[in-house]
Amino acid sequence: MNKQLYLLRHGHSPFGEGEADKKRVLSAQGGRDISAMGSRLKEKEVLPDLVLCSTAERTKLTAQYVMNAVGGRTDLVQYDDRLYNASLETLLDIVREQNKNINSLLIIGHNPGLSELVHLADGESFYRQHAFTSLATASLAHLELSVPWSKLELAQAKVIEILSLDK
Repeated sequence: MNKQLYLLRHGHSPFGEGEADKKRVLSAQGGRDISAMGSRLKEKEVLPDLVLCSTAERTKLTAQYVMNAVGGRTDLVQYDDRLYNASLETLLDIVREQNKNINSLLIIGHNPGLSELVHLADGESFYRQHAFTSLATASLAHLELSVPWSKLELAQAKVIEILSLDK
């Protein structure tokens, strides 16, 4: 069975003066956007077996909005500090650690790591065909792996689609 990997960038979060980056929350528009994306995921019947989420406030709020929209169990969400501004290498390590019984994984995190994973997971073919540059806030990439999580290397996934609010 192929593995489904979903990469969701948090909703818009304004930069606050003197506010620590990790403490930034979603803007009102960011909350609306993530709710709308959650509704799209529900329409597509996306309900992951596991949700891994950065420990930043904006990603935690993103997880809450999405799980509310899809009707998912909040106990499926696990927070991992390594996902906070994770590099491509860290994201690959986290994916490779997953239990083989997990068939569908949602990672809620940040750029540039998430976009780099989209670029390189399929060997940049999606990038070349669709001029994909980066995941916007509240956008989701759906990748399919034909290998177990533990065997994921670059160019071993296929980008199924990129969902954004303007598409």
